[in-house]
Amino acid sequence: MDQVGSFCEGLTVQFIRTGWKNRACSIALFAAMEVMGLSAFTSAAFASEGNEWFFPMPGLAATPERLVVIGVKENGLFKPTEVVRPQEDGSKRPARPASFPFEANLLPLLDHRIFGVEERVQLSSSDAAGVVIRCSRGYRPAGVVFSAAGYRLPPGMRGALRVEGQSPAGFGLALAAPGEDAPDGPSGGMQVLPASIPSAAWRNTDGVRNLVVTCPQGDATATISGLHLVPDSVGDHRGTASWIWDPRPWLADPGRLVDEARRAGVDRLYLQLRIKDGQVEDADQVVRLIDRLARADIAVHAVEGDAAMATPAGRAHALDRAGILQRFKQAGPALGSFQYDIEPYLRPEYAADRAAGWREWAVTVKALSQVLGEPIEVVVPFWMLDDAAGDQALESVRGSIRAIAVMAYRTDPAIIEQIAQPWLNWRGADAIPVGIALENGTVPDEYHRTYIRASRGEVLLDRSGDSVAVRILPEQVSDSKAKPVFSLSHEVEVNSSRISFMNARQTLAEAQRRLERTLSAWPGFGGLLVHELLRPGQ
Repeated sequence: MDQVGSFCEGLTVQFIRTGWKNRACSIALFAAMEVMGLSAFTSAAFASEGNEWFFPMPGLAATPERLVVIGVKENGLFKPTEVVRPQEDGSKRPARPASFPFEANLLPLLDHRIFGVEERVQLSSSDAAGVVIRCSRGYRPAGVVFSAAGYRLPPGMRGALRVEGQSPAGFGLALAAPGEDAPDGPSGGMQVLPASIPSAAWRNTDGVRNLVVTCPQGDATATISGLHLVPDSVGDHRGTASWIWDPRPWLADPGRLVDEARRAGVDRLYLQLRIKDGQVEDADQVVRLIDRLARADIAVHAVEGDAAMATPAGRAHALDRAGILQRFKQAGPALGSFQYDIEPYLRPEYAADRAAGWREWAVTVKALSQVLGEPIEVVVPFWMLDDAAGDQALESVRGSIRAIAVMAYRTDPAIIEQIAQPWLNWRGADAIPVGIALENGTVPDEYHRTYIRASRGEVLLDRSGDSVAVRILPEQVSDSKAKPVFSLSHEVEVNSSRISFMNARQTLAEAQRRLERTLSAWPGFGGLLVHELLRPGQ
């Protein structure tokens, strides 16, 4: 049986199957971790010795002020699974301002100030009426500037900013970068509310813009009751994809999988093909399954992946498998392309040299594309663009990839939209579709324990040997230079419902409808992918 294979084969079976779901948990508080100065990049290896637990932390030079340990609870007892590595260098990109949310009134998020030397503007606001602008007669530019620190208009989107309210003709609407003088008049001429500002006004900028409302020269009053982002739908419906990790339960009755896929609105499937003795197992039945799906207009692609593929030995094995899959495709099945989920950050070596991990990833992606004779699709973590090495690796494989699937494991559509936008604005997104992946499988609640430096504690950073490790002990010990000690400060519970839809089909369907509506405002949106959407026997 293969030692380095696809997701559920060989010796990697338990690690990968567990890792897919645990990985979703591990990203739940990454944003909060980053606010605390912690890196979201973790290593997957850990071990236990008797009543103590340890986690390797290779290459950690400085002693942090805090450590965050992630785990689950079994029978009420905390069971650690990993330690979040403290941020030590400048590899993380500066934080971007958040985009204004879709399907929400933006007016409460904005501050407003009056401008004009003639002092001819009066301003009032209330939750019920919105913002009322009263302008007296005058000839010098005057009006109101609306701004929101920490927010920006979504770069790259197609659509408009809709200004709701009432006004006579003569008021002007314009966007201006912070620090710019207010315009004498709007570029689009005077307007009557309600009105819209096309996204072309900010699409190719960083999106940090103020809304400027300019008074007419005569007496006039305008009421602004709301501001909304209105996305355009660019192109056709992108469809929904899902994965089948083990095709065997479906082989005897391909029509059942077709029916389930149609019920779930799935038009693309990523199928894990098992390989044994140099060929695809159950090849005749697999061909029958793929052909039956193809006749139902459900595209089928092969999926592979293992963290070890980002190493020389794992890469060689992956290339051997790729050759087998390519020959299987050439033999006649209606198999589309190939997707690879290679996660170098799951390897313990990654923590010591993230850049090397991503370079190995890029070497493997290029080699796979070459062996297969076509660009491949890659599955990536949502934070990859925020890591300088990850961003560089992605850029280096641009010519070897045909699509990207971003693991955006959240259930709040507004948060998913925030995760998706940097990817939809990525330099290659116009030519390389970007799909957004959601989690629907069973995910346990997770617990994040923060330990801080102390004179006595149950967690220590052990530098006494050849390597560095975090150890959790059954009892407290005293602090020392070689073994700095940490004590429990607090614990945060991460409910699984923040990460996975947990097969709540109505909630999932509502989120899908909204995301298809909002993310379709970007030409590079490649549709949604939902993990654990099709299950035998459900």
